[in-house]
Amino acid sequence: MNPAGKVPVLIDNNLTLTESAAIITYLGDTYQDLSASLVPQCGTPERAIYNQWCYFSMTELEQPLWTIAKHQFALPERYHVPAILKTAIYEFRTALKVLQMGMTQGKWLLGTNFTAADILIGHTLHWAFENNIKFKNPLIEEYHARIMQREGFIATLSLCSKIIP
Repeated sequence: MNPAGKVPVLIDNNLTLTESAAIITYLGDTYQDLSASLVPQCGTPERAIYNQWCYFSMTELEQPLWTIAKHQFALPERYHVPAILKTAIYEFRTALKVLQMGMTQGKWLLGTNFTAADILIGHTLHWAFENNIKFKNPLIEEYHARIMQREGFIATLSLCSKIIP
């Protein structure tokens, strides 16, 4: 369903949509009554900051982790470049410093309001955590712990463990 052969894919009526940030933003905009304000209103400063963190998550924070994954298991072995792993970890830690600077307004990325941007960032941090990549940053560690304690995160992990043993 995804031309790139990857997940996620959302099919909603006649729409097929790929890319995590696009999917969660579409769901938040389309199903506002169910999304509990996970996506700020279009045209607001909050939406601009939300977009900033969604794009940051996908392009800066997740990308080094994906580089690591590609060179450990996703690419055919003949394309693995072990030397790139050190650089990717450096890039991830550099992105964590940017994330830390943006976490000064409150408990979540947009202050007191948990949004879908926190879901993206939280998922990416958990991916690093599960692969033993240390944050070396108390603020990021506390944020990750808050994400992990959320009822929705716990339920999602439980569901995923049933799908992917």
